[in-house]
Amino acid sequence: MELTDLLALAIEEDASDLHIITGQPPALRVGGKLTRQDSPVLSTEEVIELLRPHVSQDQLEMISAHAGDVELFIRCNGRLFRGCTFREFAGVGAAFRQIPQHIPTLNELYATSPEQQVKDTLQAITRMDQGLVVVAGPSGSGKCTTAAGLVDTINRECCKRIMVIDNVMDYEFCSHNSIVTQHIIGRDVASFNQAAFTAMNADANVVYVGELLSMEMMRLALGLAETGHLVFAVLNANGASEAIERMSEVFPEPRDTIRRILARNLVAVLSQRLLKRSDKPGRVAVLEVLLKSARIQQQIAAGEPDFTPAIEAESGTGMQSMEQAVNKLVGAGIISAETAAAVLSHRG
Repeated sequence: MELTDLLALAIEEDASDLHIITGQPPALRVGGKLTRQDSPVLSTEEVIELLRPHVSQDQLEMISAHAGDVELFIRCNGRLFRGCTFREFAGVGAAFRQIPQHIPTLNELYATSPEQQVKDTLQAITRMDQGLVVVAGPSGSGKCTTAAGLVDTINRECCKRIMVIDNVMDYEFCSHNSIVTQHIIGRDVASFNQAAFTAMNADANVVYVGELLSMEMMRLALGLAETGHLVFAVLNANGASEAIERMSEVFPEPRDTIRRILARNLVAVLSQRLLKRSDKPGRVAVLEVLLKSARIQQQIAAGEPDFTPAIEAESGTGMQSMEQAVNKLVGAGIISAETAAAVLSHRG
């Protein structure tokens, strides 16, 4: 048995993940459920032999000597897998995630009324030439999927030079009308700083920078936006107001200068949640939308904390608060009043 045989099985079974762990038979995660295969349990030596053809000698020594985890990418039958090896009490293990090739389009994400207005606003964002677009939300809210959908819409409909920079690979982008390159921090480039420098010197128009995890990443994202790039990023925050607060508060006091830079370059904050549908099985994305305007810029520069009144006052421009968005879905019979009440009671 070869590792590629197991990866081929994962593709055949439409599994999201493959696990090979000492003391366990190979296991696949299909539809969220982990299922052990009808195979003998693996020894440490067998796990290492499965990995051997796909790692360098240095990496193999790291795995065997317990010197650290190893990240690797393997392509099998045209599909890409991201793997990570690890050491645990019983021996050695590895997990492989199948990287999706299909990135949901805006039509797929926002196909039905009253979501059409949101789709139109998102479509307009993809036509922008410059600025910072932040997709915010808690873990599991689908913010990375929405950000990828925005970038891939540009890829399919425009002729641009796009760079995707991230710590991990959530989706595999393929060049369509645009030219897209992906750069994994620690694998393709040494640091985010180096990747940002490359973007500035490699004729990039659009840059996706992944999750804003630090002051340095925030500073470089703003620098890219200020130098004429359209920059997409994701942020763990509950609501547009909290997202803007986090983007400024990551910097030390005094923050007047960074707030002015943020006010000048932030063109949109999309705060997303996934809610249970009441009209049919599944979930629906709901978006709070904040767009650049004179009033929004003034509030950001002044450090004002609550943007909801401004969003609701300018809803005719494509903005909408979370309450407005949720109430539209209730009115359309897409979600229940109980679901709406629950999400609004926990908004940021």
